[in-house]
Amino acid sequence: MDTTYHWLQDRELCNAIDCVRPPTEDENRHYWKRELSDANRKTFAIETVDPKSHIGNCGIRNLDTARRKSELWIYLGIRRREGLGKIACNLLLDFCFSELILHRVYLRVLETNRTARRFYERLGFVSEGRLRDDTSIDNHPIDSIIFSILDHEFTARFQPG
Repeated sequence: MDTTYHWLQDRELCNAIDCVRPPTEDENRHYWKRELSDANRKTFAIETVDPKSHIGNCGIRNLDTARRKSELWIYLGIRRREGLGKIACNLLLDFCFSELILHRVYLRVLETNRTARRFYERLGFVSEGRLRDDTSIDNHPIDSIIFSILDHEFTARFQPG
């Protein structure tokens, strides 16, 4: 939790992932304890093995097993652009489709975050539409783009031929 608090003090990271920075370490701990107890949420630390290091967090929220869908989220606090986010995202999607038996995983990306938009497109996510003035940064409204991937689209990426 302390590492996560430190990362979220980075204004650029918070703006990229549309995060409200936690004002204090205690409030950050309280937030995560509440979130980790939510049955409709699964949260994971992203760690490297050698050397063992906590580099980010990911998970799903708004888990709806009746409708077989959930919202994905991910961020790396360090070691970006090394392919580790792709590995983590693929593992998370495999968990969603293989273990939770979801049909649809969706996410929201700020229109201004072109890097994330390209990242998700390369993973096979499809743009579904735009949420106009969905959020704001420094009192400037910003649209969000909704992306999703379906179970058969994810599975097809790993089929030979």
